[in-house]
Amino acid sequence: MTGRDAGVASGLLSTAQNLGGAIGVAIASSIAASHSRTLVRHGYATAAALTGGFHWALWVCGLTGLAAIPAAFVLIRRTRNAGAMAAEQASSDVAGYPSTRRSRDESSSKISTV
Repeated sequence: MTGRDAGVASGLLSTAQNLGGAIGVAIASSIAASHSRTLVRHGYATAAALTGGFHWALWVCGLTGLAAIPAAFVLIRRTRNAGAMAAEQASSDVAGYPSTRRSRDESSSKISTV
């Protein structure tokens, strides 16, 4: 990503985080309210029904977070590798001169005699 696009990327990331948080709160509160209402209809006390509703909502949030962990590791790893390669390329191409570093295979195949 170029420096010119950094502001746009930052704005998109911030918007996605805010939107995700709002959707998450809406889903969790809907689950809590729905389950609480169901428990009240079955004769539970209001406090017990609210506790049960929040219990279900927190379980759903926790399971969603656990399901997101593998996806996060896969996406972070790919992004980190691409970023590391780009950073290495940028640092090796100082002032327009290409890198003179050899790959691991090239350097290990040559034996220097002194």
